[in-house]
Amino acid sequence: MVSKYCEKHKHLWQNKRIIEVGAGTGIVGLVLARLGAQNVMLTDLPVVVNHILKKQIDINWKIHSEKNVKAKVLCWGKDVESYGERFSGYDYIVLSDMAAPHHLANDLAASLNALVRVNPNARILLGCNINRVITSPLLNSLIDSKFTVNKIPKHELHNGYVSDHIDLYWVVKENTLERSTVKASLKNLFANS
Repeated sequence: MVSKYCEKHKHLWQNKRIIEVGAGTGIVGLVLARLGAQNVMLTDLPVVVNHILKKQIDINWKIHSEKNVKAKVLCWGKDVESYGERFSGYDYIVLSDMAAPHHLANDLAASLNALVRVNPNARILLGCNINRVITSPLLNSLIDSKFTVNKIPKHELHNGYVSDHIDLYWVVKENTLERSTVKASLKNLFANS
């Protein structure tokens, strides 16, 4: 559903630098690369980066000759002080269908805080399965961490790819932009759709 949303709003991603957090198979990041992103960084745990993401990137390079996708380890809540060296210069932070236990919600929120600190103008696109145990604690942790969380209305999603169990959100750190500017910016994102 996140990939289809990105496809519907492909103008948002063209020539942008994107980091996907908790990439899993990397499908969303790979789709963003195909939609014209300048650079995509897929991140996840070491075992996922080494055994899944690097292979996915290699397969897609052979098929599409794209070399704008890389993979790097990012363990939620760990080494956040080094994010400036490792993860700066991104326009968007994307998360989709995090399959993680609820106790990692605060670690994920800490990582998002650190990423926004080194990417102060970055917008977060968050796709959540409302039945996942991490969803509610994550949203609460983001709000507690002074993020503005705006649910994307179903009519802005890709027709035919809407689910009652999956919600998409635009998330922005409150202190990076005034709240009214955030709402206006989010509204304008879709004016050209």
